Amino acid sequence: MDRCLPLLQSRFAAVNVLINFDDLLLSFFGLLRDYAEAQISALPATSVENLYRASMTSLYLMRNRFRPRSDANGEQLTLRNDEETYKIDSLIIALDLLNELSTKDFIFSDTDSGSDPLGTVSEAVLAGLEILVPLIRTDQMHPYTQLQEKYFSVLAFMMNSCPDLLAMRISQAEEGKLFLRNIFLHCLSGCAALEGYVARLAIEVVHAMVKFQIDKQRNGGLGFGQALAGPEGDMISMGFTIFFDHIFGPSPLPSDRLDAAASALMMFIAYDINRLSAFSENLPLNCCTRIHRKAIDSLLVSYFLNCRFNGLVQDAVTTKQSPGQQQRFLDLFTRLVSNRGVRMGDISRQNRSEFAKNLREFMADARSSSL
Repeated sequence: MDRCLPLLQSRFAAVNVLINFDDLLLSFFGLLRDYAEAQISALPATSVENLYRASMTSLYLMRNRFRPRSDANGEQLTLRNDEETYKIDSLIIALDLLNELSTKDFIFSDTDSGSDPLGTVSEAVLAGLEILVPLIRTDQMHPYTQLQEKYFSVLAFMMNSCPDLLAMRISQAEEGKLFLRNIFLHCLSGCAALEGYVARLAIEVVHAMVKFQIDKQRNGGLGFGQALAGPEGDMISMGFTIFFDHIFGPSPLPSDRLDAAASALMMFIAYDINRLSAFSENLPLNCCTRIHRKAIDSLLVSYFLNCRFNGLVQDAVTTKQSPGQQQRFLDLFTRLVSNRGVRMGDISRQNRSEFAKNLREFMADARSSSL
């Protein structure tokens, strides 16, 4: 028997008063999280639905509690240190709650005509993310390992279980582009997390997002579609530059995340090559025989390696290495993309594994050259 069902069934009629009492609101989140952790796997359908609805109501309260406030001149007010700490604690518990909710595979029935239907568990968790993501700042995450871990775990669930749902919701909502951009930038920032397991989670999400877009484009789909467009250009191409700097910047990526980083880097390369190949396929048929098209595709791969990737390499070498070391590092990059028969743009598991070995050798040689 579920002894908490009567409490949850009440829909917490007085729940809105919690917004005025921070300690009570935080305790309420903790109660829901602990209850979900202990009971959700064994709960009957009615209790599960009430738990999800109570959780969503609580997340809306959190959004209202931390909604940006402005002074009389319209300037946004910054949170005091104690308020910032309270916000971080609340976000950690709320994200942990979403992680617990995601473990129950369930389709909700619309049993209450007075409430919005929840649909699937994935839709409910995504609705929670839409509330929480705008509250998370990139510069806020780095010192808080728990916040990053809980956040990237929820995103990994979404990208591994229901990426099409995420893409559909992004394309339908006016704020979809900003939502996707925030998630992507948060994960790129997380690739440099202090803890290796957190960084690998962030890289896993980046990897999954880029692979999802590649697969959709190769099959004639839109994927994230217009949500990828931004003032700096294509979002994934912009992310490629940021990710490259994480790996080959002044503070090279630690060895505990190199394999994951190599796999994601190959995805970025494949994405750009795929975009160029799509361009060649759209050329008029009367100017491209099949042989010509293969030659064009080969040239496009060469163009990519000699322009975008090579441009990033040249910039990294000339701005970060002494003149005496520059040719040495150019040779290291050449071996990175050619040793073990690596094929740039091939996202097969075997090719990514060989590329990861090359990257490990690159890092080891780069460190010895810097000594």
